[in-house]
Amino acid sequence: MSILRAFEKEGVEYAVFGAVALNIHGIGRATEDLDVFVRPNSANIERLRRALSSVYDDPHITEISSEDLCGDYPAVRYIPPGGDFYLNILTRLGEFADFDSLEIETVQVEGLRYESCLRGSSTG
Repeated sequence: MSILRAFEKEGVEYAVFGAVALNIHGIGRATEDLDVFVRPNSANIERLRRALSSVYDDPHITEISSEDLCGDYPAVRYIPPGGDFYLNILTRLGEFADFDSLEIETVQVEGLRYESCLRGSSTG
């Protein structure tokens, strides 16, 4: 998956969850999105924007801000040009989980390293 290769190249701190994570672990599930947690700091959000920009020619990527992802609304749905696939980018999931509370496993699939979220735990 080109977006995850770009995340790795740019050094984005992330973890895949949802259907793609299930597929990585061998449980087949069709999906039209990629769900990722990212570490909530401005440097990582900048790496995320660079990674997205290396895959998609879309000026709207600059609208993804650390103020949003590190603030009160820690989720962004990014729909690339073409709209047949989208990304749900989160830094926290309510009170259930944040990036630091995730149990993350590194998985190698076809020469690509994936950071996969096994589960989250309560943040507080």
